[in-house]
Amino acid sequence: MRAQLEHRIESELVSLARTSKDAVELLPADASPAEVQRLAMRLGASARARVTIVDAQGKVLGDSQVLAAEVEALENHTDREEIVRAYDGGVGVARRFSTTVKQQMVYAAVPYRHAGSSGVLRVSLPLQDVDVAVGQLRMIMAVAAVLAMVFSVFMSFVSAHYATRTIRDLFSGARALVRVEPTHLAASPTGDEIGGLAGSINEMAQAFGETVSTLAQERDRFGAVLEGMGEALVALDGEGRVTLCNRAALALLGWSEAPLGSTLREAIEQPVLHDLAQRARRDGKSEQEVGIETPGGKHLLARATRLTGADGGVVLVMRDVTDLRRLEKVRRDFVANVSHELRTPVSTIRATAEALVEGALEDKEHAMRFAQAMLRNAERLSRIIADLLDLSRIEAGEQTIDIQPVAVGAAAHRAVEIVEGAASKRELRIILDVQDGLAVQADEAALDHVMLNLLDNAVKYSSEGGHVLVWARRAGARVRIEIRDDGPGVPERDRERIFERFYRVDKGRSRQVGGTGLGLSIVRHLMESMRGKVGFVPNHPRGSVFWLELPVADRSSIPPDVTAS
Repeated sequence: MRAQLEHRIESELVSLARTSKDAVELLPADASPAEVQRLAMRLGASARARVTIVDAQGKVLGDSQVLAAEVEALENHTDREEIVRAYDGGVGVARRFSTTVKQQMVYAAVPYRHAGSSGVLRVSLPLQDVDVAVGQLRMIMAVAAVLAMVFSVFMSFVSAHYATRTIRDLFSGARALVRVEPTHLAASPTGDEIGGLAGSINEMAQAFGETVSTLAQERDRFGAVLEGMGEALVALDGEGRVTLCNRAALALLGWSEAPLGSTLREAIEQPVLHDLAQRARRDGKSEQEVGIETPGGKHLLARATRLTGADGGVVLVMRDVTDLRRLEKVRRDFVANVSHELRTPVSTIRATAEALVEGALEDKEHAMRFAQAMLRNAERLSRIIADLLDLSRIEAGEQTIDIQPVAVGAAAHRAVEIVEGAASKRELRIILDVQDGLAVQADEAALDHVMLNLLDNAVKYSSEGGHVLVWARRAGARVRIEIRDDGPGVPERDRERIFERFYRVDKGRSRQVGGTGLGLSIVRHLMESMRGKVGFVPNHPRGSVFWLELPVADRSSIPPDVTAS
């Protein structure tokens, strides 16, 4: 009651302030301070409230409850709460203790403009008036309550005459409502109308309880199904407002909480979803794959179905198919790449075989060249198939990985010995710079495969007469191995894709040196299976650095015959 009365007083004060503001704005441009004070006194007397006129600097120009001689001595009002709010929002309302009139006041202030300057007109009333009004209202209500009690007692005597007939009507209505055989859960033993009514009400309560229990079970089952769904579900009413959504919808659409009561357009700025819901509302059902604008660029398969009923509600069911579409693209790219890689050697073998059949077999010089071409391409096919089988086994988890301490120096020496012949032909110098006593937790065969692959690539792509460095150091709980070359390097646009299957930076040179395009992909999968990492950084001033990181191991557990480096 008090809050309502105070709110009403505030509204009236705002109206008085706006009316009084008009009077201030009509003052002559050269109005003296005495005229302003007289206007404040007249406005205060007319409104039966305190009226204060303040200029833009917070100086009081007139106050209806202060003598003209005392106006100059009043404090600056710039920081008064109601005045600050009036400048900010056009109307300022506040309740506080007035240091001028020494009592609790409620204030309402509005800005005005006069003669090219601005200020604030404030109207206030003491809250003591509110207390008086509340007391009067309470007195009135107390008297009304006493009168109502007297009237109710009188009416109870009047209605007692009709009670039996009313109870009999209730009995018939309750039994008709239940429509089942009575069970007398708590019927009165007297057997009168009251007892029959009690029995009927008990029957109705039992039936109602069973119905509520059934509905509760259905609600719990529905809630469990809704929250257990992998798909996101959002229900909209006839006005397009969200009435229900499950946990999957919050995660998929990035909502921190369910936007119940908001329209779908307010909840998520995806016009295609709004159009989908509109089509379902019109046609009954619609389905579409949509792209959600997120940093990850999600793809959703969304279905919208109109709810049966007159309100025109719609249920949206959405499934994240981002990974599925990505896998489909990977599969398509893989098939295309495999087809392309196999087509070249197969075409070459077929062409040379046809040439031999058509007579080149009799020409020994050409026959030998054709036979060598068939051999090279057959070997290339064999390498591609072998790498594909290796990659397939690794991705399927069929590659046996036996993690144990492996000496880094020994593994590096084994890889160098294999590529030394190719390096000598190209006048390359291989430098080993491996920290003494260094060992890692790895599968020995897998680590040999990884280092041989990276070292072989470095030899193939380095400039003739250049050098390749194999460098290894311990870094905390891990060991970092780097294979550096001074070849052409990898352009920045290709660096993120060099570990993909069949991806080549220089396709012509890769085929020239016999690469299959699968080596780095196998390296990445082997390192992941050993709980390690692999990456690339450019070498300076030119070339490439491929690095490996593996957990450090205790070298003392390695047999002496395999630790030599």
